[in-house]
Amino acid sequence: MFQELVLLAACAAAAAVFAGSSVAAPADAFVGAWVGVESPVGDGSTDYMVLGAPGAKGLRPYRAWETWATFCGGGPLASSGTGVSAGDVLTVTITSAACANGSPGAFPLPVVVTMTATGDGHIDAGGVIFSRIGHQSIRKTETRTSPS
Repeated sequence: MFQELVLLAACAAAAAVFAGSSVAAPADAFVGAWVGVESPVGDGSTDYMVLGAPGAKGLRPYRAWETWATFCGGGPLASSGTGVSAGDVLTVTITSAACANGSPGAFPLPVVVTMTATGDGHIDAGGVIFSRIGHQSIRKTETRTSPS
């Protein structure tokens, strides 16, 4: 699973490097690579997620990476699952989570998370505002350094 963590982090970094600010937002409000900072809600970590288009049964693939996850007691977290959208609401069921520090996680899976497309090109996930990586409307927020 650690190799998947490294691969997901590399993909997020590559998307950030290669996506230019002139990239147009796709017609689907959820598809794409996203970044959000857990501030003022959450633990201050930076979160990355990739959401795919719905498949034949309406399920969207979901992959995520968090730099400092409270779920793990600190340290990176990689997670995955599927999402189903209805209008501007996306409900994601996280079925897999791996802490880079080997922690089993703070609570059992699956976990259901609801996200809302804000209408201005962002996603609100419980107060964490995600912006498309490479989109010119990325919101500037402070990042927190993990405790030593």
